[in-house]
Parts: sequence; structure tokens; C-alpha cells
Amino acid sequence: MRLAPVIAAVAPYWRASPGATPASLAAIEQAMGLPLPPDLHDFLCWSDGGAGDVDGQSLSLWPARELVALNGAYQLQRYLGGQCLGIGSDGGPLCLLLDYRAGATPALAYVNFGDLDPAEVRVIAPAFGEGMALLAAGLRLD
Repeated sequence: MRLAPVIAAVAPYWRASPGATPASLAAIEQAMGLPLPPDLHDFLCWSDGGAGDVDGQSLSLWPARELVALNGAYQLQRYLGGQCLGIGSDGGPLCLLLDYRAGATPALAYVNFGDLDPAEVRVIAPAFGEGMALLAAGLRLD
């Protein structure tokens, strides 16, 4: 998926941060033992984290410098296993994450911070870019 249309869709609502460096993204991959998908990599190079109210849906992506620490603080790998990587939230009870359990390309998914059970992980879309496009088009997380 080309990410330019996704960025164009969220940009009017997004409080962007300066882009992440390749070194900071490589550090995440090394620390977590998971490769970041190219679409998330490109998004973080455009805006290292950030937040916005996208068509009424609050979204927040964690900056690269905090991503590993926040995964540890929320104990995401302890409860969800090593194949899930938290990347942000809805500003409330829901954690946005990459779910690597289904294959090499991780799905964009979410789970309630208060119920970190792998069975409760809900897939938004088969890839980060597709999921962000759906959220920008008005998909609501429950």
C-alpha cells in the first residue's frame, strides 16, 4: 500500500512530530526482536509519534524514543506474548498494536489495556497503512 494517501488523509487532523531517524527505528527492532513493517517505518519517518482526532476517532502513536519503554511499562509482551508490539492508543482504554502472530506482515490491531488477553486482540486491518486508512475513513474502535 502506498502511504502517501494515508498521510494525506490524516495530516489535516494530525499533530505531527519531527520524523524519526533510521537509527531510532533500528533500535526498536533490535530491542523488541521484531521488524517494523515498511508502512509504519515510513509513517514514523514522516511523524515520530503524534496524535489527532481523525474523523472523531482519537488516535495517538508513541514516539520511537518511548515505544520500547511503554511496551515494558504496560507489560504488553508479558501478557500478549512476544509477537505483539504496542505502538499507541486511542487516548483512552485501547492500545493500538502490531500483531505478528498471523505472519510476517503484522496486522494493525487493538486491545483494551485492562484486558491484555491474546484472545481479546481485535484486528483492524492486515497492515498498518490499511488500518490507518480505515480509521481516517471513519472506522470506530469499540
